[in-house]
Amino acid sequence: MRHINNQYGFLFILLVLSLINYKAMSAPPVLELDQTWQSVDQLTDEFNESSLDLSMWDDYHPHWEGRAPSAFKKGHCYVDNGFLVLKSTVKKLPEMVNDPYQDIWVNAAACVTKKKQAIPGYYYEARMKASSLSMTSSFWFRVGNYSEIDVIEHIGNPSVGSRQADLPYQYHANTHYYGPAKGPKPLAKEYKMTTRGRDEFHVYGFWWKDPNTLWFYHNDKKVMEIKPRVPFEEPLKMIFDTEVFPWATAGIPNIGLPKVENLNDPNKNAMLVDWVRTYKLANN
Repeated sequence: MRHINNQYGFLFILLVLSLINYKAMSAPPVLELDQTWQSVDQLTDEFNESSLDLSMWDDYHPHWEGRAPSAFKKGHCYVDNGFLVLKSTVKKLPEMVNDPYQDIWVNAAACVTKKKQAIPGYYYEARMKASSLSMTSSFWFRVGNYSEIDVIEHIGNPSVGSRQADLPYQYHANTHYYGPAKGPKPLAKEYKMTTRGRDEFHVYGFWWKDPNTLWFYHNDKKVMEIKPRVPFEEPLKMIFDTEVFPWATAGIPNIGLPKVENLNDPNKNAMLVDWVRTYKLANN
């Protein structure tokens, strides 16, 4: 009997390991028989090297300083132990500024591809774990003339207690319109995850099927679709970042400012990206 129990125990361990490996590997959507996915290497990174690939990424946002009261700090994005780390810290104590909602007192982080290579037709996915901060952990595309695609803007640990029941489980995707497309309101969708974004890694996928069709995936399952208010055709940069979102006008109301003790806690103040992978369609 002990031998049989040991066998079942061994099989159970193998099953658990296979499930973990499945989550770590993930996969793009299943296609028709005459099509297959090919990796787009210039937008794929496993973050397994000893440092960030600075030929592919900027370790800050070269086109934007960030959203007050946070600002991007160069070097707060780096590779460590097989992960892309985006760390947020205290620049100065909030009581040392005149207005903690407007004046910069938080060091945020950004990682931005150097080239505009994200285009319609590609499938993008990232395995991420949110920070435990009242800040966003985000994966998005911008730096074009008129369009922005937010694959996910996630609040890991809102400081307003009443939002703990919804925001840490919320997969929030959005679209914004600028320049020649300015005028239409943002168009967003939301999906409730079964576990919190700060407690474990989740795979967030985005199929930019065509300029009028945006499909969003969670752990390999399609969960949302957005038809943008104008066709999204231009190439964009891929971005990971953290920001403070204190107002309803920023899209997520009443979440509260990040807590100083959490910003100072290395177990809470970092968003982690295990990998990002991009695929394009090809014929068999």
